[in-house]
Amino acid sequence: KSSDILKSTRGMSIVRKYNKVAYVLVKFEVLYHKAWTKEISTMKYVLQATLLIRDQETEKMYSNFDHRILEILREAKCMLKMDLEVPELAKRLLKTEQMLKTNSNNLEVHCI
Repeated sequence: KSSDILKSTRGMSIVRKYNKVAYVLVKFEVLYHKAWTKEISTMKYVLQATLLIRDQETEKMYSNFDHRILEILREAKCMLKMDLEVPELAKRLLKTEQMLKTNSNNLEVHCI
């Protein structure tokens, strides 16, 4: 029986190891979430950056879209799926996700 396996010395040892791993993973999740939330608060300046920059020598225009914005969108979705708190800035970005992706793609296409 499976209950007999868990009651054995080896089974109890495995359960203890499993619980230790689970504890470490939860602790990591909490630390990662805290650091992520702090990082989001520093991203305001990224949203205020100029989207197009001109090369002084060639006069060619380049996209200055920061792809960390798209990374924030992906991570915010994951945090929400895990029922974790998401900063207001990330929530606002999620509401404009499609527009941000479209604009990013348009900038890349037209600035090549």
